[in-house]
Amino acid sequence: MSQKVLFIPLDDRPCCLEMVERIAALADTRLITPPREDLGHFQSPGNPTRILDWLEQQEGDIPLICSIDMVTWGGLIASRHPDSDALQAREHFDRFCRIEAARSGRSLVFKTLLRTAPTQTTPEEVEQAEQIVALSRMSFLYEKNRMSPQGRAIQAAIDKLKDGISPHVLERYLGVRERNHSFDSLVVSRASQFEAVLIALDDCQTEGWNLLEKERLERQAAREGQQVDFYPGTDESAALLVARLLAPETGIEPVWAHSHLPLTQTRYEDRPLGALLHAQIQAGRLLQGRCRRKLFLYGRMGSQKEAAHQTSLGRTDSETLTDFLDTLEQALDNGDSCVVADLAFANGGDLGLVEALIDRGLAARLTGYSAWNTAGNTLGTALANLALYPDEPSEEAQEARRLLLWERLCDDAFYQSKFRFRLKRELGPGLTLADDELKTAHQILTEEFHQFACDLWNQLFPQEPLKPFTVKLPWGRLFEVAIEPNGDGGAPRVA
Repeated sequence: MSQKVLFIPLDDRPCCLEMVERIAALADTRLITPPREDLGHFQSPGNPTRILDWLEQQEGDIPLICSIDMVTWGGLIASRHPDSDALQAREHFDRFCRIEAARSGRSLVFKTLLRTAPTQTTPEEVEQAEQIVALSRMSFLYEKNRMSPQGRAIQAAIDKLKDGISPHVLERYLGVRERNHSFDSLVVSRASQFEAVLIALDDCQTEGWNLLEKERLERQAAREGQQVDFYPGTDESAALLVARLLAPETGIEPVWAHSHLPLTQTRYEDRPLGALLHAQIQAGRLLQGRCRRKLFLYGRMGSQKEAAHQTSLGRTDSETLTDFLDTLEQALDNGDSCVVADLAFANGGDLGLVEALIDRGLAARLTGYSAWNTAGNTLGTALANLALYPDEPSEEAQEARRLLLWERLCDDAFYQSKFRFRLKRELGPGLTLADDELKTAHQILTEEFHQFACDLWNQLFPQEPLKPFTVKLPWGRLFEVAIEPNGDGGAPRVA
């Protein structure tokens, strides 16, 4: 009999909702969520009042995984918006805590620390966003070096940056930071009410006001004796908490593609990959050591670039790839469970790696593959995938593995690194698509990407027919794609 877990996601994007459902299915677990319309959609916030009403009506002994941002602000984007009501968010959080106090089930929650990049709601804010990010970095450096000889020069640079930013825009931005930091402090002060509290660093970079805020929250947690995990990532937080709930202390053995990779500083993260992996393993309460569950971490030599800028393999990278595939094939032949975390690029997979995996017949044998958005997103998803797939999988678990693997290869690798950039060239890089642009994009996806996904399934799993599915852009923009079933509201299933 499948387990049930209550799940309140960060928002309704596929990576925050359907992907987590697919990952939970590996462990024969069904996630029960609030009505879809209460979760909001893109820039329309969710409805915390109705979500809390829904939570009160659920059986109190069922475990809960919950986004604090959704149940208080109405989701990630609403938590960033300058006009969101802080008093109302606090009232929602107070009610959530009261509901949780009356429940007997386990509760694991996650909260996102405001990223450095400002929410851009006006043309003026778009123009000044880069200057605000630069000011954030310089302010961090000043805080760390104010008593050094460089302090005066850094302060001069700060003053110059401020001269180029509208006082109104800067005041509005700093007001949001102060508002959210105060709310985060409230969450930390009540952490003991929950079994687990993750505070995730969203697109955090290596310097910025967000890291100073994190340090203050860490000191508060230590001072008050609160157990809080601060870790790099955001959208993968729910998947990590599913692993922490269902498979704590599961062993994971990292296998790095080359010796420099753990020291590589990736885009959008505040620490090198080795430290990033350690933080996420800790957040998921997993164990690291020699075992049969192997996380294969792939990356090219040098710094990480965007997937849009990937080129053909150089000589060193070709040697790295060959050695990586040989080691992976040996592990699969030995019966190990293997997930590939493709970290070569940000915002998409390495097509050279993925095509080689398919050509050598290794892709279909994987427990999983992950390569989406930031390194933190990729690693958290890969870890949960690896930890939750059972040693002796049922037919349902095997089907869940095939579907998740196929989706991630279609989406993370081929859509993000190939189809998305073709659409951007044809339709432009706008945040959202106009009606005629969206129609054109869906036509291309329906005619070309859909057929590509079908062909990939048949290449990977020729003995398993695939039921019908559709492909769409759920938020009316190119950044995420959704692969959805026709009709029944669940995952695409084998016949």
